[in-house]
Amino acid sequence: MPVYKVRPEWLAEAIASVVGQTYPHWELICVDDGSKDDLLNAILARAASNDPRVKYITLEQNQGVSRATNIGIEQATGEYLLFMDHDDMLEPHGLARLSDAAFSEDADILYGDEVVTSENLEEIIGVQLRPAFSHTYYLSYPFFVHPVAVRSALARRIGGLNTSLTISQDIDFVLRALEIAKNVTHIPDILYRWRTHPESTGRTYKQDAINFTTCALKTEHLRRIGFDDADVRPGPSFNTFNVRYFGVSSGRILGVIPTKNQAGLLRLSIETLRETTKGLDLDLVIIDHQSDDPETLSYLHELEHSGAARILSYQGKFNYSAINNYAVFNSGAGYDYYLFLNNDIEATKPGWLDAMLDLAMRADVGAVGATLLYPDGTVQHSGVIVGMHDSAEHAFKTVLFRSDEAGYGASLHATREYSAVTAACMLVPAEVFHAVGGYDEKLEVGYNDTDLCLRIGQKGYRVVNCAEAILVHHESASRGKSLDGRDRHPRDSALFRRRYKDFLRGTDPHFSPLLAKDNPTFVLDFSARLATRIDYATVTDFLPKGRRGRDHGAAHAVAAQPADLAKAQASAVDLGNYSHP
Repeated sequence: MPVYKVRPEWLAEAIASVVGQTYPHWELICVDDGSKDDLLNAILARAASNDPRVKYITLEQNQGVSRATNIGIEQATGEYLLFMDHDDMLEPHGLARLSDAAFSEDADILYGDEVVTSENLEEIIGVQLRPAFSHTYYLSYPFFVHPVAVRSALARRIGGLNTSLTISQDIDFVLRALEIAKNVTHIPDILYRWRTHPESTGRTYKQDAINFTTCALKTEHLRRIGFDDADVRPGPSFNTFNVRYFGVSSGRILGVIPTKNQAGLLRLSIETLRETTKGLDLDLVIIDHQSDDPETLSYLHELEHSGAARILSYQGKFNYSAINNYAVFNSGAGYDYYLFLNNDIEATKPGWLDAMLDLAMRADVGAVGATLLYPDGTVQHSGVIVGMHDSAEHAFKTVLFRSDEAGYGASLHATREYSAVTAACMLVPAEVFHAVGGYDEKLEVGYNDTDLCLRIGQKGYRVVNCAEAILVHHESASRGKSLDGRDRHPRDSALFRRRYKDFLRGTDPHFSPLLAKDNPTFVLDFSARLATRIDYATVTDFLPKGRRGRDHGAAHAVAAQPADLAKAQASAVDLGNYSHP
């Protein structure tokens, strides 16, 4: 705990919260960074006198928070280090939970949840409930600040905090620790109270200075782990970032668009798609499912005659999975990526597909989604929460999207992992699509995209929602939508629930178990109570794997035969217990 010119009563409260821990095996090292305040010295001396586990060091000159922290690290004798601000508070069970998680998970880095308070620690103004660790999410938005604990040996190995930094030193420390850590554990429990006030360090620096420094640190981190052309820039709101892993996006993309009638929507989709994806190697195939509208038939003929798109005819019962598999089987050979799109998607500005492709080029990414807005500006989709409403639901559905509001956990402004994304706009590497056997044709209408993403995740790939891809979705205009709340695909729903019953009994790792499972807008579950035992979310193998190789892509592969798709689907449907991703 670095200490510097803090209000005496706040320091006393911080120390008391450690002394009052239910877990007894700790030491508290306070480093007074040249405060030269007799009252603070008296509080530290009295605390050390009353409890030998409290130790304090007084520096004659102010050396900055990084150096003061490093001095504490040098003096620490414990196996793990927990970093704490001099004006915050640990919940009484905080160290017990950290100790249990460190032991049971053999953790290298741990973090928990926290509440944000006003100057009065009893006045809670926000609750920060986090998902399992995601490197992608952390780069786009540093989603945890306190409490953070690391192995002492790891902290010393990387040289502690960078003393040349006066801002963002905590983010730099975490990034360097991640480069050598084997695992990161999230403790889904509120362990910390973060007091905010006008004197808080983060408020004394201009936001643009923090963003500029953090961008540079994240870019350096990516280059250290092998992304030589990486570039990180400020995102749409404070402390969010747009990350590009590669200097140039490349690869052949096949856009797959099923349609039936609705010429106006299809024309809008095709024209805006073409206008906003210039420079990319994108071909389109439109699967016509028994259109009988003369205007639509004329437009399809126009597209095919001009070479703007290939047209495939699909006959028979509507089956979304079968239609898309049919398109890939007949037109997918020679492509590196498949872009699945609804016929009612409107692209409003360029760059969205470039950003999605940059993510899909990562060797560890298996599917990339986009944020989709209804025409009235509310969110239709920004990731899928599995287990919501006992099945799955779109994150932030019906929330009014505003460019200046980042959403809970900055999730509307941050590129982050989810268990699934919607195929209304989804980019999938061809090699991944064939590896999992494509869409499961037993799921004819509902949950086929969620099922595909879960099977992609089972293969070890990440599913990512791209914050820079924001499109308009005129949802259900062509197929209709149930307005009475009835399930339009009960057989699909029943199959999905049977297949993923173990997953649904647990918690989606990208969604906190302390959040309500009946509200996709991320609200606290007030029925939740403190549990003696909880499931920690430990993530290993979390760093990205580098560039996807062209020699492994679909450009050198033959599209899977239908029998091969069925075989792959049959072998990949049992996810088992997913409580520890």
